[in-house]
Amino acid sequence: MEQRFGSRSGPFFGIYQGTIRQAEFRQLCPVSKTRSIRREYEELVTAVLCICQQLWNFEKSVDEFLNQYLDSQNSHPFDAGASGG
Repeated sequence: MEQRFGSRSGPFFGIYQGTIRQAEFRQLCPVSKTRSIRREYEELVTAVLCICQQLWNFEKSVDEFLNQYLDSQNSHPFDAGASGG
């Protein structure tokens, strides 16, 4: 995820940054400190959103699937405040 976050970060990441910082979320989805540093929370939320919205497009490579999803989401304007996050 570190690589994906660095090369594909954009406005879409802002939608769930507040969520992944909440203590309740971290209790529901615990990861180690090392994995947290490697942005596993971002990877987890990205994967869940991607699967919920694009599962029918999945073919073979999870990395490619998530990268395409992030590219697509970052290329469309949206209202980050409307997410409720």
